[in-house]
Amino acid sequence: MLDEKSNSFTSKRHLKVAFLENSLDLLESLQNFFIFYYKNLINSFMNNNEDIYQPGYTGWSLEKSDWDEVKDTMEKIDLDWNSLPLRSSFKDSVPSKKGIYMICGMSPLRGYSEYLAFKTPLYVGESTTNLQKRFESHCKGELGGVRRLVSTWVPTSLEFVYSEIENIKNDEDIDQLIYDFETELMQAFGPTANIRRQKTSYNKKNGGA
Repeated sequence: MLDEKSNSFTSKRHLKVAFLENSLDLLESLQNFFIFYYKNLINSFMNNNEDIYQPGYTGWSLEKSDWDEVKDTMEKIDLDWNSLPLRSSFKDSVPSKKGIYMICGMSPLRGYSEYLAFKTPLYVGESTTNLQKRFESHCKGELGGVRRLVSTWVPTSLEFVYSEIENIKNDEDIDQLIYDFETELMQAFGPTANIRRQKTSYNKKNGGA
């Protein structure tokens, strides 16, 4: 009887040990799988987005062609620029329509001289649905580049400069034109809070840079 109990205990212990060993093997296999999966996912993402995700912009363009492209597009669009402080209390003043916008900042050195009190676009964006929602998102700092921007600049020195875009002067697709206008403004002003480079639709078709 004692031998039977001893054998039963030993058998159960062996089963527990085997179960634990199998569980550890399973966990190790799962760990290796997820490491492999995520490495391949990251590599695939980087390879497929080499033409879009590049180092950020570094300031105003020295290429005349970049400014000419902006001028050409502005001739196609009815623009009515407005400016508001980038503060959530002003959200109701931003239209819930499609359009283009820039977040502009005053120089942090403006207190030293009136000649240093200039402002420049630090972020360029667009919305083909709702400018007001984009404004709210930026006030909360929900995007990486803008989040760093609003944590560095004094909020009272940031302005949301925007224009609705409802009418264009030709038969182009309005959403595509807004995207291209955003891209051209990025290329011209080189806003440093934009961490994503992109190509205009016509450069993509032509295989240009």
